[in-house]
Amino acid sequence: MLVLDSSRSDTVLARRAVVRFLRARCPWADANDVLLVVSELLGNAVRHTEGGWLLRMTRREGSLVVEVYDSSSSRPVPRSGDPENGGGFGWGIVEELTSSVTVRSHAVGKSVRAVWHPAHARAA
Repeated sequence: MLVLDSSRSDTVLARRAVVRFLRARCPWADANDVLLVVSELLGNAVRHTEGGWLLRMTRREGSLVVEVYDSSSSRPVPRSGDPENGGGFGWGIVEELTSSVTVRSHAVGKSVRAVWHPAHARAA
């Protein structure tokens, strides 16, 4: 299991740790896809919340599970991408590159869970 939080890490260090985790525990996963999803989730936590973030990455029953916790209770809102002004593409990217993605509310904030199954990685 990999656990990092914004009080002791930043997004650059988190991405490096994700790559090491993937090489050691989930070599079947597409590192570019996972890194893009992690970058989107952490970037949104930094941009849209007042508090910090927590990243948890595990391998459960052969699948890769990434969870990002933040202090905002607002759920991600799918938007049409705007190529001229940038933005609006992130949630669609997260949904497209994962086997599944769910959002769960907590007493303080929310978590976004992205899952990759080995069969999804091969098909993509």
